[in-house]
Amino acid sequence: MTRQSSSSAESLQSKRLELDLRSHPGFPWIRVEVEVRWWIGTEGFATLGVAFDSQLQEIPSLEMERRGQPRDPNNALWASA
Repeated sequence: MTRQSSSSAESLQSKRLELDLRSHPGFPWIRVEVEVRWWIGTEGFATLGVAFDSQLQEIPSLEMERRGQPRDPNNALWASA
């Protein structure tokens, strides 16, 4: 993995985004707003570190999610709620 240019990474740092956590049943939320702390990516793959607004009581287990095709979150049912 290669680190994105500093201008790209800086443009994402401290930005707010909404995570869809429904594939991770250990989390107490289906979606949650977080703050981006760091971001590393390549074409087609990205890893980012986020900060939650409140501290988690315990660290939930993460489940592997595999998709055969990209999904547009703006067309998901929860996006219109």
